[in-house]
Amino acid sequence: MDSNSTQQTPPALVTMTTGARLARWSWLSFLIFFAVNFLGRAGGILVPAELVGLLVMLIGFGLAIAALLRIPTDGRRGVLKPGLVGLVLNGAFIIVWVSNAVAVLNRTRGPG
Repeated sequence: MDSNSTQQTPPALVTMTTGARLARWSWLSFLIFFAVNFLGRAGGILVPAELVGLLVMLIGFGLAIAALLRIPTDGRRGVLKPGLVGLVLNGAFIIVWVSNAVAVLNRTRGPG
């Protein structure tokens, strides 16, 4: 081997912290909700798709809270923005889902 040749080191792998992974999955769960809802409507299984969608949103909301709680451990970088996005998106759609469910229940009960 030549004495002038230099050995190149491979680039360092960037590892995500646990908080960053939780934050990423929190907003990705919002996209999964839309995929489940779309496939449920297309397949004609609306009620199970709505319930699975609610479960996915609740999981995403919990992941966002868990990610934001890990900020003291993992730092804000890669956690704060995606965690807040996941929290706001999932929280807003949980509120919409619950208000729609209450409206449907009131409509099916009828007057009285």
